[in-house]
Amino acid sequence: MKLKQIGMQILSALFSAFIALSTLITFSVPKVVFADSTTTPSVLQEIDDNRLASLEIYKFCDTGSGDTHTDFAIGGVVFSYLRIADIVTDSIVDANGLAVATVLYRFADDPQTDAFLTVLGLTKQNCYKAVEDTTGETYYYFQSDTLSHALQERALTQQTDLKNDAEDFMRDYNGIEMPETTRNGFTKAENLRTGLYLLVETKVPQDVSESTLPFLVSLPMSGEENALNGWMYDVTIYPKNVTDRPTLNK
Repeated sequence: MKLKQIGMQILSALFSAFIALSTLITFSVPKVVFADSTTTPSVLQEIDDNRLASLEIYKFCDTGSGDTHTDFAIGGVVFSYLRIADIVTDSIVDANGLAVATVLYRFADDPQTDAFLTVLGLTKQNCYKAVEDTTGETYYYFQSDTLSHALQERALTQQTDLKNDAEDFMRDYNGIEMPETTRNGFTKAENLRTGLYLLVETKVPQDVSESTLPFLVSLPMSGEENALNGWMYDVTIYPKNVTDRPTLNK
């Protein structure tokens, strides 16, 4: 897959107002699936780290119709994933001097973190803050904007390198393969710990001419009103590919 033409798929930060409209996320442009980055302390509820999450993917090809329901499902696609950071809530001071609740992603000080940040073109020095705990371990906290902007910039300027580097990262750090998508384009990963995940499309059928670029998913995400304490632990996304199949358009 390393030499395939690559379609851009990076999810920009999603706000809870958008999530309240739909729990089904469809994307065919660069995006990153994050929790709401900042909100008021009364809105941002505590994350239940003991609750397991799940990720459903429905894989479609882009027919150019703009209507997901008329796109062709793609079977035989494999996504690999790695949990790369913890998700934590914190409080920061905004430009107006007001304390607001925020979501941060906590990375360990280890080779996997270094390798992942290199994929994005970042280093630990780009973190929002570094904290040493009582055991002497240092953790690096990143805001979603930093990660999403870096991923988007690399996709815009170095698409092939980004895809190749992400595939190498998955191989080097034992990424977990999801089951192949069914004929309906469906696959699912269950019993996932909360945190930030990198997903990479590591296998596609021969008729896929443009594959999905690596993307990030935060579990949980800001949820609907009926979500558990404001958080959505079960997420569904609809990434698209471009294929050589004919469209349904006349």
